[in-house]
Amino acid sequence: MTRKEKLQKAWDYIESHLQDSIDIATLAAVAHLSKYHFHRQFCLHFGISPFALIRGLKLKKAAYQLAFRTRLQVTEIAFQAGFENAESFSRAFRQVSGQSPSGFRKDPDWQSIQQHDEVFSKAREAAMPDKTAYQVQLVDFKSIYVAALEHKGPPSQLMQSIRHFIDWRKSQKLPPSKSRTFNLLYEDPATVTGEEYRFDLCCEYSGVLEENEFGIVLKSIPAGPCAMLRHTGSDEQLAAAVRYLYSVWLDESGYELRDFPLFFERISFFPDVPHHLAVTDIYLPIEG
Repeated sequence: MTRKEKLQKAWDYIESHLQDSIDIATLAAVAHLSKYHFHRQFCLHFGISPFALIRGLKLKKAAYQLAFRTRLQVTEIAFQAGFENAESFSRAFRQVSGQSPSGFRKDPDWQSIQQHDEVFSKAREAAMPDKTAYQVQLVDFKSIYVAALEHKGPPSQLMQSIRHFIDWRKSQKLPPSKSRTFNLLYEDPATVTGEEYRFDLCCEYSGVLEENEFGIVLKSIPAGPCAMLRHTGSDEQLAAAVRYLYSVWLDESGYELRDFPLFFERISFFPDVPHHLAVTDIYLPIEG
């Protein structure tokens, strides 16, 4: 096992045990590295200390739970994040977000959370899989009707659309466990202006969809051949997998693309599972 793989095991352990008390000795044992050198190696490899990572990931998970898992009480979220009481959790959360937990739940300001998470996004780049690890399958996708919320505007505003879509799903009693979750990706956020960015949030739907106050519309994902890559890991790593499909795989395969956008199926996602265990199937429509 390489040093990178050993350190990645420690990172994954942190993400899977955020509710626990984690110390350096435990992380060093998980990574099979000396406890006298583990901290320095972790910091040099990821560009962040283990304790800063633990605190940051706990608060990010708490933010997602506050915004998207409203059935959870604030005190329950605080205890899951490892805080002894709601007051200490509130102080820590306000330092990161500029809002109290209850204020964030009512009207979340995602800008501070996203800026705070940039540190971890850069650190995760060090844990990206090698391109040789990507496994692409050729599949025949079966057509499906979906209810879609069409997000139009800067990616930074996507969280508000996600919350809006979740509220509609709740009103229709269509949780992910009963209705498959999809995303349609029309543009690369790195190549268009914020106002031109489009991203559909979708879930499997059957029946007639009436005009509604949420702006949800009925669409279909057509049947046809696709190159499918199953990605296990954080959303920050999805872009690299998509680039691989569009460049290396497409060039080597000789296939042509169909006239339908790239789309994701979300099999499991954060915060219900840790980042490194989130599963997304990436579909690239191709000509048969």
